[in-house]
Amino acid sequence: MSGWIKIHRKITKHWIWDNPEYLKAWLDILMLANHEPRKKLINNDVAVIKTGHRDLSLRFLAKRWKWSVGRVQRFLKLLKNDTMIDTQTDTGQTIVSVCNYGRYQVTKTQSDTPNDTLTDTRSIHRRVQREELKELKELKRESKSVQLKNIKDSFSELKKKFQDADIETEYDKFTDWMDSKGKQYKDYKAGFRNWLRRANAFQRRSDGGNKVEFAKTPTGLWKAYCSKCNTMLLYKKPPYPNTSSECCGKDIYNYDPARVSA
Repeated sequence: MSGWIKIHRKITKHWIWDNPEYLKAWLDILMLANHEPRKKLINNDVAVIKTGHRDLSLRFLAKRWKWSVGRVQRFLKLLKNDTMIDTQTDTGQTIVSVCNYGRYQVTKTQSDTPNDTLTDTRSIHRRVQREELKELKELKRESKSVQLKNIKDSFSELKKKFQDADIETEYDKFTDWMDSKGKQYKDYKAGFRNWLRRANAFQRRSDGGNKVEFAKTPTGLWKAYCSKCNTMLLYKKPPYPNTSSECCGKDIYNYDPARVSA
């Protein structure tokens, strides 16, 4: 017996996955089934065992799986009730057929060359990689949502540690900033704590610890200044504590450093 079969990862959600012995027996049936038609002499007659079928006696399976014959019968009945297999005894021997057997095989035509087979295999691998990447992204999104919920649940703890900060407002700023920048963290709670530390430092540096307020221009834009080159910067929304200047990539102030130094 050579070759291989395809198994979709959805099997992990199937009832058979929960029983290791049943799972092993089911995989064995899939691998025992003919991948192409085969002739066999049964009761002095030549019978054609079709693709996806296999002559399997209860005693043969009981010995192979080290089960009792009764247990084999009950297991096959479970599979049959779930339309996973069908059984026939027309030839005087039990023929087990796997339902939808084509799902477990890669179709290969007679005109296929080795290069065609290699191309098919690569195509399968690429498809599997795409599916795995999609699942990984879903896990990451789930992880982010769980971590952000944990941050909300820890607001009372954060308020004790950062008593001068408006935790709810800073959280909204933090999530808005992440969405606008496409920012991701391995540990979102640690990232938010660093955000709060920078917010406190920004407030102390700007005006001695009082609440930071940015002036508005007559057109309604918020006004800030680069801490390095003193360039005036305009924003449609109040700048966040860790906003960097577009000109030099440095911290911004809510006042003109050039006038203060003069």
